Amino acid sequence: MEKNAIEKAPNHLYHYVVHGKYIVQNAREYMDIDAISPYVLILPTYFSKEKTLPSNNFVKFAVFGYGNPGALKILADEVHRRMPSRFYEIRVISMDSRGLDNTYGLTCCSCGVVLSRQDMLYRAEDIDIFMILYEKNRYGLSCSGSIMEAISAMKPIIHLNNDCINSFNTDDLPIGLCCKSLDEMADKMVEIINNYPSYRWELDKFRANLRVLRERIGVESQLEDIRDVLTFEKKEN
Repeated sequence: MEKNAIEKAPNHLYHYVVHGKYIVQNAREYMDIDAISPYVLILPTYFSKEKTLPSNNFVKFAVFGYGNPGALKILADEVHRRMPSRFYEIRVISMDSRGLDNTYGLTCCSCGVVLSRQDMLYRAEDIDIFMILYEKNRYGLSCSGSIMEAISAMKPIIHLNNDCINSFNTDDLPIGLCCKSLDEMADKMVEIINNYPSYRWELDKFRANLRVLRERIGVESQLEDIRDVLTFEKKEN
């Protein structure tokens, strides 16, 4: 529905849902969001069962899902230019690997073939960290599936500053690292690469926080709110 239709529609006929408080704030720039009293529901997701933690000799990063191949190309080149002292892998478990051929450190799983979801999940099992490369102007009014995949797979994240991702990776319950730029992210990734054996304790802390976050935002914890969204009071005659 377009903005005017949303604002004019009677509230007793529709319930509007947004997938994060940040969306309510951002929407005020475009419309009178308070007039429709939206419900806030984290994107309903049944999380996967926790699996055995990765046991790698070197750190493995991955982009899971659509990704941002342009930003990934720049980032991978910057990491390589910094000449890390240890081996590493950046795995592209993505539908879009355009322009990434022959980029050092990258392993593209699809090779032009669309992977099944089961195959994508299998290729993510030994990954240490998911990379989310959406800039500030992305997902301001919606929720990225990439962050939900990371939470479901119990993967700590490294990401660019973004309202959507920031709403999950908070100061009081960090599940990864937020970077202001690709340069800053490249620096942080090289630090992790070079110090991977000693950095595992930090990843363990993020995973412990992911367990808490899953309890907070899983479908089971939102059942009452979901019922409210689906319930409409009958008008009295």
